[in-house]
Amino acid sequence: MADIDFNFIHGKFDLVNKGQGSTTVSQLTETVSCDTTVAVGDVVKSNGIKCLKAQANNFSNSNAVGIVQSKPSASTAVIIFSGLTDAIFVGLDADKDYFLSAATAGGLTNVPPSGDEQVVAVIGRPISSTRFMVNIGLRMEIDTD
Repeated sequence: MADIDFNFIHGKFDLVNKGQGSTTVSQLTETVSCDTTVAVGDVVKSNGIKCLKAQANNFSNSNAVGIVQSKPSASTAVIIFSGLTDAIFVGLDADKDYFLSAATAGGLTNVPPSGDEQVVAVIGRPISSTRFMVNIGLRMEIDTD
């Protein structure tokens, strides 16, 4: 297993190659300060100081940067910005794309938001019921007027 480190603006990202059988998958992760309400599996955004739960209820809340892989302490989190999570989920449908939830802060949903001023933001797709490939896409705000 090879580890590749490089610097990025505020802190250090680690690009880690993780071997899973005959498949090698890379993760782009960083350990960051976070709000104490953030939990493993939450989709998060950054306010420049710490990570907070992202939500698709409006454009400013929907700027997702990654998913919480682990919580070394109540106020720190390991965030996966891109790549395959460990088995941190239960019951994902590997046949569907997942979006940032408009109803639940930090949540994922396989049904895109559709309300006025809500935001459609693809977060990625599961490869199994427990593992998720983080691949955050562009955001689109819904305007029903």
